Amino acid sequence: MLPTLSAELRSSSQLEQRPYDEDIWDLRDLGVNNFLSAHVRTLNFSTIRPEWLRHAAKQYVRYSLAFKTGGTCVTALAALRQFGVFLQSRYPAIEAHQINRGVIVTYLGELARRSLKPATRKAYTAHLRSLLETSAREGWVAFPKEPLIGFQDYPRRTRPQPRFIPEAVLDQLNRHRSALATHWKRMLLIVQECGMRISELITLPYDCLIQDATGDAFLRSYQYKMKKEHTIPVSRDVANVIRAQQQEVAGQWGLRARYLFPNQQGEPYRPSSFGAALNRLAGAQGIRTSSGHPFRFHAHQFRHTVGTRMIHNGVPQHLVQRYLGHESPEMTTWYAHIFDQTLKEEFAKFRGKIVDSAGRVIEQDARVATPDLQWLKRSILGQALPNGYCGLPVAAGPCPHANACLTCTHFRTDASFLPRHQSQLAETQRIIEVAHVQGWARQLEMNERVATNLQAIIDTLTEPPGGA
Repeated sequence: MLPTLSAELRSSSQLEQRPYDEDIWDLRDLGVNNFLSAHVRTLNFSTIRPEWLRHAAKQYVRYSLAFKTGGTCVTALAALRQFGVFLQSRYPAIEAHQINRGVIVTYLGELARRSLKPATRKAYTAHLRSLLETSAREGWVAFPKEPLIGFQDYPRRTRPQPRFIPEAVLDQLNRHRSALATHWKRMLLIVQECGMRISELITLPYDCLIQDATGDAFLRSYQYKMKKEHTIPVSRDVANVIRAQQQEVAGQWGLRARYLFPNQQGEPYRPSSFGAALNRLAGAQGIRTSSGHPFRFHAHQFRHTVGTRMIHNGVPQHLVQRYLGHESPEMTTWYAHIFDQTLKEEFAKFRGKIVDSAGRVIEQDARVATPDLQWLKRSILGQALPNGYCGLPVAAGPCPHANACLTCTHFRTDASFLPRHQSQLAETQRIIEVAHVQGWARQLEMNERVATNLQAIIDTLTEPPGGA
């Protein structure tokens, strides 16, 4: 006899539920991928007591897996485990419906007496509140319907100063970075400029680099905390470092390459590995603070360092917010007080053709043609010129070709500068005439090159779309 449709559905539902009934979950079997950055592979509920709390914890974490990060779910599990320990010691026979405000106040008092950081206490309180309210709403466990925890119960959290790395320490680190393994050294160069979180750095995809019409590069990463893709402009030095790493990874892994910095198994390194490598170097080389104390590196300090440095160098807050991928201005103000200054005007978006100093049209990747990314790139990397843009990033130092932009490969321009090009061509032709009469060979040579390039630029920019 064939099974009925309802029987098949019940069987399918039971198979779907079965992994969640276990006390230890293997997240890879559940198809959960957002734990990759934290390298969490299992969640263990076996030590949570009483039984009804373990059931509620499983339902709550399963619910949270869909929209919260791996680290958040791990913290939630730790918070509920601590609440279970408290109940077993103070109220061993208590049932879910007997949880009341008095029990909660007693528990919060115990948390306050423990040597926990305010942020940890706040997280434990918030997860317990969320468990109680979500369980009551969804009917997982018979918790009371009325709210038992309010925002007034959260511990006061003094906002700490950013943990940026002092310049003297950074100087020592960069002097000795050649002693690092190649992949750690490249990761260091990237994180010092980009200020990404360690979860984003270790999981950079192999194909993380894209390029626009001016030849400038953009770095794509995934922000696990915000659950979104993030793209920022990077200097050509960093782009070259990434290309070198890509070449090396491709040679080892070929088409199987998934990550820019894979370990020996082709997977991302553990988040702690990067800091450990830096601290081994710091110990071996005696890297110290200005007061003589040994310095211990933490990966997130580089993010704080980039944000603090940008603010202190006068970069507008909205730019820092966009560059670091903060969701709100409040997140950015952590790095410094907002300077009382007029925000820089945004550059106009690219219009029409972009050409180089020889008049060649520069093609660009469609993924970075958006006004938002071009605005960010120009604000972070670009150097504005009277008649175009310099593709040499500010981070690369002073220009080695002073007053020679029209013969430089980094030069870019568009139709908005056409009147200046036409005026400069007329002036250049006048100089050529004088140089020819006077016999000034050097001036004649240089200005003829400039005139040739100007004419090519003007011809390309005035050419109708699609050619003549």
